[in-house]
Amino acid sequence: MSPDSAVDKPFGDIALCLSGGGYRAATYALGTLVMLNELNLLGDVKLLSTVSGGTFTGLTYATWQSEGKNFDEFYRDFSNYLRTTNAIDKALDDLYTTPSPSGSTDLSLIRSAAKSYQDSLLGTRKFKQLMEIAIEGGRFRELIFNATEFREGNSFRFRASVDKTVFIGNQNFAVPRAVAEEIHLADIVAASSCFPGAFEPIRFPDDFYWQSPLADVRGKLIKDVVNPITQKPYQNGFNVNGNCIALPLMDGGIYDNQGISSAVLADKNNDFGLFLITDTSPRDEDILNLPDASPRRGWVSLETLFWCAVGLFVICLVAIGIIGYSFFYSGTPHRFAQWQIILGYIVSIAPAFLLIGVLAWIYSQFTKLETLNISGARFRLWHYFKKMALPDAIEIIKARVNSVMAMTSNVFMKRIRQLQFNNLMNPESRAKHVSFNLIYSLNPTVPREWLWKLDPELEPTVEMKEISAKAEIVPTTLWMNEEQFKILIACGRSTTCFSLLKYLWQRWTEEEKEAQKHVSPFEVPKPNTPESPYYATYMKLKTKWLELKENPN
Repeated sequence: MSPDSAVDKPFGDIALCLSGGGYRAATYALGTLVMLNELNLLGDVKLLSTVSGGTFTGLTYATWQSEGKNFDEFYRDFSNYLRTTNAIDKALDDLYTTPSPSGSTDLSLIRSAAKSYQDSLLGTRKFKQLMEIAIEGGRFRELIFNATEFREGNSFRFRASVDKTVFIGNQNFAVPRAVAEEIHLADIVAASSCFPGAFEPIRFPDDFYWQSPLADVRGKLIKDVVNPITQKPYQNGFNVNGNCIALPLMDGGIYDNQGISSAVLADKNNDFGLFLITDTSPRDEDILNLPDASPRRGWVSLETLFWCAVGLFVICLVAIGIIGYSFFYSGTPHRFAQWQIILGYIVSIAPAFLLIGVLAWIYSQFTKLETLNISGARFRLWHYFKKMALPDAIEIIKARVNSVMAMTSNVFMKRIRQLQFNNLMNPESRAKHVSFNLIYSLNPTVPREWLWKLDPELEPTVEMKEISAKAEIVPTTLWMNEEQFKILIACGRSTTCFSLLKYLWQRWTEEEKEAQKHVSPFEVPKPNTPESPYYATYMKLKTKWLELKENPN
């Protein structure tokens, strides 16, 4: 990079990845954009790859840019949304009144969430608006909002690109541009942030709102796709026996919570000088907490509960008999009409009949589970578990549920994250251009002594470390309070500035190593010396950093 280009675009074109993590991720990403704007670097961001909570921020920012709005207008509108909108609460309010585009009568929380995003933030804006600004020489070259499709387990990308031959969706389930142009931005946010446990999958195209009749959209989706390389047509995955199937979509973080794979896919020509990976995944020291070891946790066994239920069943029958006997054989007081007496007996008997019905249903389910056949083997479940204390049974169920949750939300996610990091860092030519902007970067597990030696003033203050620690533990929700908002904005601003300073020293370290391997070794000027082409950028970052150390909020 020449000194002139280092001044004009110190990092070249920037690829910015905004991770998932609910409003925590959305607000931290907003803090990142605030700092990039303060440093006059936001205009250099030419690629946005976002996931889940990051999609709230990235898509809204790109939309406001497409309408010619400045950053202050975007910050005002989006920060107001984050501060005041409980997306889950509003989705629940609209659950029974949100119609289905396909005419189905099922309830869908993710559909009502999409409606809340439309009502509170994005209106009826469509993807065409963003497809039109992803042009050569335009504001963006690549806008990628990531979801995960649940038929083949691949990434599903709502992608606006300068390259008009790229797939929207993916290669197996390709969305024609004419269909993509009609997709509501609120539906894209819903698909990208549809995390398991809170929402059911959103079905494409059935749960999306369209300007054209749904039948016309389905007709376009089942048409053959042309391979952009071979120019040969092949059958679109939406086409099954001539009918358009619904494709279940869920949170993009299931496939890649940082949006790295999409950014790498878009960088096929190595066009980007910096990959800034913003990630709000917290560090989990204890992925799974085991219960306290105890031989027994109570005297009430499952068998005892069973016989108690039998006893209750018998008592109900006896009670019905007594009431029936008194009805037919006792004298009738003259002060009550006959219909009043009959009604009184019915009201008395009804709860007993209801309880008997519930107990009978429980017994019918129990008999189904008394023995279990698995792959030809027969297990007598009741024989094994009838002596088990009730608290033990509860702990057994909790341990299994918690282990499955830990496996899917921590172990798998960490493994996927590592695979995506490896993908990003290979080849080495790209690895030199990567900066990880982690939510806990200001409060690392291991102190960065190597960096403090190079520039002691880069060490964060105690207050900065406290802000980072508080930001890291903000829960993954779709609501937040004012204090959480301020902490995440402050953390995003400070961490972004720090990450860029650290990146310049990492670049210098790598370049210095390469220089020493040269036939004629030479010294590479440090970024904080006037001889370095990054000197002006470094000093600008350093000045901002020192301001943040004085007042990180």
